[in-house]
Amino acid sequence: MQEYIILKEVSEILQFKDKRSVEMWCKEHHIPLVSCGKQSLVDPFLVQVALEKNFDKDIKTQYPSDWEIFYNLYYTKDILGYQSLLTHLEQQEQLPKYTSTINS
Repeated sequence: MQEYIILKEVSEILQFKDKRSVEMWCKEHHIPLVSCGKQSLVDPFLVQVALEKNFDKDIKTQYPSDWEIFYNLYYTKDILGYQSLLTHLEQQEQLPKYTSTINS
């Protein structure tokens, strides 16, 4: 049996307060709503696909020459590799690095 989540869970993920906003978001992302009594349910896989599609678009825009590497690191959950690549790009582009003001 397919597992579904209620719209309230989707609203928490998206940080929407209004049920209608969640329904509209689902419609815009072609995610069907399944009625079950008084509840509307959605497939969590389709919600995840819609969210990751936005991530893919953002990463291609932000890192046009390295997006495939970021993509693979993200989907394989390689945190150290992801951080290492960010550090490498910061050094190449001479971006200001985060510095702590603690003990300054």
